[in-house]
Amino acid sequence: MFSKRLFVVIAIVVVLAGGTALLLSIQINTGIQASRIVYVSAVKGSSNSSLVKDGFQPKEILVIIGINNTVTWTNDDPGVIHTVHSDLPEFDSGFLDPGRAFTHTFTRSGTFTYHCDPHPWMVGKVIVKEK
Repeated sequence: MFSKRLFVVIAIVVVLAGGTALLLSIQINTGIQASRIVYVSAVKGSSNSSLVKDGFQPKEILVIIGINNTVTWTNDDPGVIHTVHSDLPEFDSGFLDPGRAFTHTFTRSGTFTYHCDPHPWMVGKVIVKEK
C-alpha cells in the first residue's frame, strides 16, 4: 500500500512539475514578441502612371516600434528600376533593379513620406508609433 501511495504522489508531482514547466515555457515564449517585417511592393506597371494609380502597395502602412518596425520594399516591376527615397533624410534605397529589395528599420515615431526618384507619382507613407 505504501509503495502504491508513493507512486501516486510521485506521479502527481511529476505532472504538476511538467505542467508548471510547460506554463513557464509558454509565458516566456509568448512574452517576447519577435519583430515582424512589413512588406511593400513597387508593383508591376507602376512606372506607367496611367496604368497603375498606386505604384507602392500598400501605399500607407502603420508600424509599431518593437513589434513590426522593419519595412522591406521590393521592386516587383519587371524591366524597370525604382527607388525608395524618403522626403526627409531618413532613408534612400538607391536604384533597385527588378527583383531587388531594400529594408529599413524605424527607430523613432513619426510620419515618413517617400517617393520613387525616377517616377515621382509613386509615393507612400509610413506611420511609426510607439508601443
